[in-house]
This record gives sequence, C-alpha cells and structure tokens, in this order.
Amino acid sequence: MKTKIIIILLIQLFITQILHSAPELTITNKSNETLKFVVYPIGAIFNGAKKYDLNCVISGNYTYIFGGQKSGVTNNQSFILDQDGAPTANGEASIGYGKYRVVFYKLNSGYDSVNYCDINFSDADYPYTGDPYLIKDLNLEYYSSTNIKYYFGGGAVAIPSNKLIVSWDQRTSGNTNAYKTQNKNGFISSSTYPNWPINALTSGAVNHTYLNEVYVNLFLKDNGVNLVSNKTL
Repeated sequence: MKTKIIIILLIQLFITQILHSAPELTITNKSNETLKFVVYPIGAIFNGAKKYDLNCVISGNYTYIFGGQKSGVTNNQSFILDQDGAPTANGEASIGYGKYRVVFYKLNSGYDSVNYCDINFSDADYPYTGDPYLIKDLNLEYYSSTNIKYYFGGGAVAIPSNKLIVSWDQRTSGNTNAYKTQNKNGFISSSTYPNWPINALTSGAVNHTYLNEVYVNLFLKDNGVNLVSNKTL
C-alpha cells in the first residue's frame, strides 16, 4: 500500500511539473509553408512585477519582455514565449503584461507579411492561479494566411474579426464562465526607466508602436520620471 501511495504521488508531481512548465504563448506552423513569426509590443508593457520596466523578473533564455522573432519555421515547428508574470522560463523569448502584435510572414523570394493578430495581457490577475475557468496558456496555429486559429483550454477557433485576443476572455473553450472583468490596477512605475515613454527599440526590440498608449492604471511610485520631449503618456 505504501508503495502505491508513493507511485501515485510521483505521478501527480510529474503532471504538476508538466503543467507548470508549459509556455504561455506558443505560435505553431500548421502549414507546409516556411514562415517567420514576429512578436513586438504595442504601447506600454510591464514585467512580471507589474512594473513599467523592460527587464524580465524571471530569468531564462532572454533579458527583456519585448518579444522577438523566429524565422525558418516549418510544419509543426513553433515559436515559444514565456509571460514574465508566470512561473516558467523555458521559452525562446519573453513577453509581459500589456499588448503585443504577432505578425505572420511567409517565405517567397523573401519574407512577406501575410497576416497579424494582437494579444492583450493587460490583466493584473493573470496568470489566473486558482481560477477554475481561466488558464494562462495561449496557442496560435497558422494553417494559411487566411486561416489562423487560437485556443486557451478548448478547441481551436478562428482569430476574431477585429484580430484582438484578450487573456481575460477565454470563452472559446465552450465554457461561458471562462471570462472575467479586466483588472487594470496594481501596475507601477520603475526607477530603472525614469524617461517616459519607454521605447523598446533602444534595447533591441524588433518593433514597438504607440509608445504613449497605456492599457492599465499606472501608479507613479518612483520620483524623477521625465517625459521624453514631444511625447505624451
């Protein structure tokens, strides 16, 4: 009996480790085309400590939370990104709280942009630990330039017509309870970045648009913040 209990506990531990190690954003090529995936921020982004700061809190194969890119992606290969507010660090790049654009490129004579979608992680309650309906992991699947699907915990469905996916609305799972109101509170400034708005391009991001847009309530905690000339926030 004692041996059986130990085996059951080991199995449960193994399953728990698998669940906790799952990446938060996986973009997969389901076509026979060769693709490039590009992920970059739109507006203000926040790290795992919910600070207006580009530096990752969770150390992994990366330093910053502004996404990245992967080219030469063939059938059933993926670009894996961690969200800095969740307890994993095994991805190829990192994102944080905020809004990001995913651009899909197809290889012809060169890489041509064929479609995109936006993902909004601007919810302070993410990664929804203990929530019975919401999960942290989002999957995007590219079948063709006109057939891109996504899912959280249920079956894959087409990306919305407005091309915007939000983490707090996961009702694609078929569960009407997989939804909550966005929590915009709990985000603060960082003394590491006193000059606003922060431009991720200066730290090596592929792109960064609408720098002065903020999708949460930002609390000014540290003194000495300066607005960059001719910019608003």
